[in-house]
Amino acid sequence: MLAADRLDVSRNGFPVLRQVTVALRAGELVGLLGGNGAGKSTLLATLAGELAPDAGSVTLDGASLAGMAHRRLARRRAVLPQRSALDFDLEVAEVVEMGAYPFPELSAAALAGVVAQALELADAAAYAGRRYLRLSGGEQQRVQYARVLAQCLAAPAADEARYLLLDEPVSSLDPPHQHGLLEGAARLARARRTGVLAVLHDVNLAARWCDRLLLLAGGGIVAQGEPAQVLTAANLRRVYGIEATLIPHPRAPGRPLVVFG
Repeated sequence: MLAADRLDVSRNGFPVLRQVTVALRAGELVGLLGGNGAGKSTLLATLAGELAPDAGSVTLDGASLAGMAHRRLARRRAVLPQRSALDFDLEVAEVVEMGAYPFPELSAAALAGVVAQALELADAAAYAGRRYLRLSGGEQQRVQYARVLAQCLAAPAADEARYLLLDEPVSSLDPPHQHGLLEGAARLARARRTGVLAVLHDVNLAARWCDRLLLLAGGGIVAQGEPAQVLTAANLRRVYGIEATLIPHPRAPGRPLVVFG
C-alpha cells in the first residue's frame, strides 16, 4: 500500500495538513473530497513524494519515500497534476510515450502496445496521429490521462502493485467522459493491481464510482470509508457549509445520491 502516517505538511510556512493518516491499497479507487483550500492537492503531492512532510512519514509497500530514488519511484507510481503544460507540437502518441520513460527496457513493439492500450483506456485512441496542441482542452486532458496510464501499464512485474494519483482528472471533461474516466479507473484498479487516488469536486461522481472516500477539511480527515458512511448530511454540512439531502442512487444500489440546497 501507499500510506501516510500522522502527516504534518506546510506550504510557504503555512500549515496545511495536520496529523493526517491515510492508506491507498492496490485494487481500489479512492476519492479525495473537500472544499477549496482543504489541502487535497497538498496531500496528493505528499503521497507522490513531491512534497516533504514536516512530520510523519509516507511509505510505499513499507519502504520510505524519503530515501527512494526518483527512477524507482517513477516505476511504481504515476501522477496527473491539475494542469499539464506542453508547448511542443508533438503527436498525441508521442505525448503518451512520455509515460513510459521510466522503462527504457521496453522494445519498440512493447512501447507501441502500451501506448495503444493507454489511449484505448482513456477513450483517446482516435487522436493517436493528431497534433496535441490542436486538440481541445478536454481532449488534451484525456491524452494526459493516457500518458499516466502508460506509466502504470508499462513493464508490469509479477505481484507488484502500481499507484495512480489523479488531481482533478475530470475538471475539463463533459459528463459522459467524466463517468467514463472514473469507471475505467475503477476497472484498472481491480484488474491491474493498481491503487488509484482521485481528487474530485463532484460528490455524486465520487459516490458513484469510488470504493472509498476521504473527506478533508481544516487540514485533517473528517471521515473516511465507504461512500454511504462518509457522505452524511452532518459531514457535508461541516465540510461544505451547506445543507444536503441523501437519497438512494437509482442505478447504484447501496450508494447515495446527494442533493444540495
